Amino acid sequence: KYSRVLKSAAECEGADPSMRISYYLNRAYVDWNLGAPEEALRCVERGLAISKATGVHVFDGPLLGTGAT
Repeated sequence: KYSRVLKSAAECEGADPSMRISYYLNRAYVDWNLGAPEEALRCVERGLAISKATGVHVFDGPLLGTGAT
């Protein structure tokens, strides 16, 4: 239930960009560790897209590192 609430908040365009990006970063970590690399990369791409659209680049390094592993 908690992850559904976080996901819906992250998908809300009006939510804080840092929160949205950190959700996708953490989701990418989880998916990678669960053996779902395609889903992890999708989360990395979504986080980077939000970063680009909003100018919040503080999580770019970790996102790129997660996508490269």
